[in-house]
Amino acid sequence: MRLILIIATILTLGIVSLHANSSRSASFYLNAPEKYENEKITLYVTSVTRQGAIEDFEGVVYSAYTMSRDEDDTSYISVLVPKDKAESFARKYGSDFKYQNGKIRKLPMRGVLRQLNDTWFLEYGLD
Repeated sequence: MRLILIIATILTLGIVSLHANSSRSASFYLNAPEKYENEKITLYVTSVTRQGAIEDFEGVVYSAYTMSRDEDDTSYISVLVPKDKAESFARKYGSDFKYQNGKIRKLPMRGVLRQLNDTWFLEYGLD
């Protein structure tokens, strides 16, 4: 009986670990975006790249790069950042991978997942 309990615990931890590895990446949310539309989500971001400004919005578009926990799956999502927060956003997330304890550093980024036409993006800086 004890062996069955140990095996069940190991299997449960494996399933939780597998789910945790895939969640909080752009691909996790973009695989079923309707489920998270207009919801505040958290991504673990490795770096960002500025794409350009949007005059009508008074904002800047970045690409945010995400990576799974075991660093074998990368993905990205567009992020819309208000112009007054763009500089601090770029400083915080950086444009290059940074290493910490032998792994690529991932910082949490919170925003609201939205859709415009057929494009999904993260709206940042609404707090």
